Amino acid sequence: MKAPKLIILIILLYSPALLANVPEAEQPLFRADFENAPTYIKADEMTLSASRREVQYRSNVELIHEDMTLTCDQLEASYSAENVIQQITARDNVFIVREEGTQARSELAIYEKATETITLTINPEIQEKGSIVNADKIRIFLKEDRSEAEGEVRVKLVQKSPASGAKEKKKVEQAEENKQKTQESP
Repeated sequence: MKAPKLIILIILLYSPALLANVPEAEQPLFRADFENAPTYIKADEMTLSASRREVQYRSNVELIHEDMTLTCDQLEASYSAENVIQQITARDNVFIVREEGTQARSELAIYEKATETITLTINPEIQEKGSIVNADKIRIFLKEDRSEAEGEVRVKLVQKSPASGAKEKKKVEQAEENKQKTQESP
């Protein structure tokens, strides 16, 4: 059964400040404008209970919003009488990916509208630009643009200096130049 398009307010944001002091001008890991862009959800099965104000998606769940994709085995949402999402729970094999490469994963992710937080538990991990944060729980405070990791926090911090970026660029330019010279030679 094909699931209909459903606009869901799920906000995913992660602040790199958890990893290091990052300039405010740098975009957070997960940010989405759910009020001005549609969200598409597909799954093998969907159950809507209007009386309980809940919707459930099961098996091969994929949520796409702008440059972000969330996949999981189960997605449940509860909503108010005004049709405003109150809580979203993603379970089992939860993966969140942005086109530029930022990733998060866990076995349980819960978005709560009342506190504007997302809580990742059961083996949560966030990766960005080679840096990785693991903990027992990672809580993302959406309105405050900050995150907390608690319970056996492990961090692999990878910082690229501007000089290393320039070296990488120079190597790429040299490789391109050598390739052109090779192609021009008889």
